[in-house]
Amino acid sequence: MPYRYPWSETLKTLAALRDSDGDPCDGVLLNYVNPWTGGSTLPVLSCSTQLLRPGERTQTHRHTSVSKYHVVQGSGLTSVGDTSLEWGPRDFFEVPSWTWHSHENVGAEDAILFSMSDWPLLKPFGYYREEVKGQRGARERSELFGPALSGRRPS
Repeated sequence: MPYRYPWSETLKTLAALRDSDGDPCDGVLLNYVNPWTGGSTLPVLSCSTQLLRPGERTQTHRHTSVSKYHVVQGSGLTSVGDTSLEWGPRDFFEVPSWTWHSHENVGAEDAILFSMSDWPLLKPFGYYREEVKGQRGARERSELFGPALSGRRPS
């Protein structure tokens, strides 16, 4: 089932959302969806792109999914447990399951991170959970991982 997500549409959507409040744990987050089902990109993987504005720092949180990140542009720091990871364009890093983490844009330009997560594998079994540091109880989201960008079906 091939489909594609033109980068020009991703950048256009991020630009339109840039001045929104965004998500306190992820900044401006755009979730890619399967154009046939409206669900996650793949049955067991989700893909997202997030924008962190200069100086933006997200709230520390953790979730039961594993997230792998690719830095598209910008520079920043991601705190993962007791470790601080410095990142810049073309870097890759991972946040393990149930590990406290936060992201910070330390540069003068917008930072853009592409990520993949295994939450679609966990959610149907009731194993996906998320928590914000300092808050009681699980974090609830009305739409898991922000606004959606639907791929194009092949012609």
